[in-house]
Amino acid sequence: MAQHDYTIANQGFPATRSDLNNVLQAIATNNTGTSAPSTLYAGQFWIDTTATTWVLYIHDGTDNIQFAQIDTSANTVNFIDSALANDVVINTSGAITTTGAFTSVGIDDNATSTAMTIDSSEKVGIGTTSPSTTLDVVGTGVNGIELGEQSDGNDSSRLFFTNSTNVCAIRSSGGSLKFSTGATINSSSGDDRVIIHSNGVMSATNGIALGVGANNTSSNVLDDYEEGLHTVTATDSGGGATITMNTSFDQLAYTKIGRLVHIQGVLLFASISGSFSGSLTISLPFTSSNETDQGGRTIMGVGTHNVDFTSGTQIYLSIGESSSTATLTTQGDNIGGGNGQPQGSGQLYIGGTYIA
Repeated sequence: MAQHDYTIANQGFPATRSDLNNVLQAIATNNTGTSAPSTLYAGQFWIDTTATTWVLYIHDGTDNIQFAQIDTSANTVNFIDSALANDVVINTSGAITTTGAFTSVGIDDNATSTAMTIDSSEKVGIGTTSPSTTLDVVGTGVNGIELGEQSDGNDSSRLFFTNSTNVCAIRSSGGSLKFSTGATINSSSGDDRVIIHSNGVMSATNGIALGVGANNTSSNVLDDYEEGLHTVTATDSGGGATITMNTSFDQLAYTKIGRLVHIQGVLLFASISGSFSGSLTISLPFTSSNETDQGGRTIMGVGTHNVDFTSGTQIYLSIGESSSTATLTTQGDNIGGGNGQPQGSGQLYIGGTYIA
């Protein structure tokens, strides 16, 4: 550590060499000493090493102005400025921190306005100089936040939401927007729970809880919707008759919403061989439920044509609990065994609802 007046006197060579070495040492140590150099020049830096915290000064031609404090114990540099007032600290790890009432004046984008602002509450504003929350982004027109494409070219980057025990994520994938739970930060793990497809259709993997607020009680979850055509199989439960359906009229349309199943349609028989020894049954698209106190049983209206009834006229379909078939019934007795049976060209007109 050395200081010098930066003047080489007229002298012999050994003294000149010594003088030059002293100048170089002063330059190398930034004019370090326990007091200011005896000769100072405007724009010259020097370091006061009197205390553990060194002070870096710059001379303006008249006064020595503090430029920074160097804490040799904590290995930090604290820049001094009339506006920052000991507030900005840069340590050897590269971290920049504030130690006082620092207020950012923003980051200019080389245009006519401030691009980013960090206020004294550590709120960050992009497009606004007065952020109202942790990150406040204000754009113009259709500008906003873009999460770019991942390296695999299919999914976008993820937006993660965390608390002490759970991580959820949102991403775009193949044109669909996907919401997942059980995620891990910086990982593709997690289960997709809700998907908004590119055609606007939304799917919820485990159903939607209706009318229960934040709860997801199973009895309030709508977890299925399905519609289609069910090809009916008609049988004699006793095995005496063989029933062949008209293939142009052997289907029932169904719509299933949750557990509720609605069926409707017209069934035509092509031929019936043999004699009924049991009951006429038709297959159902879904097995009926099994409820307390026979709550799963259902009676469904039915119209008939070309069905021979030798007894009774009150006709209906009876669906028992945990049953995959409906039974054609009249006056409490199953059709068959002489109480009536469909003819080869018989027709059934069916429409009704049951619980699956």
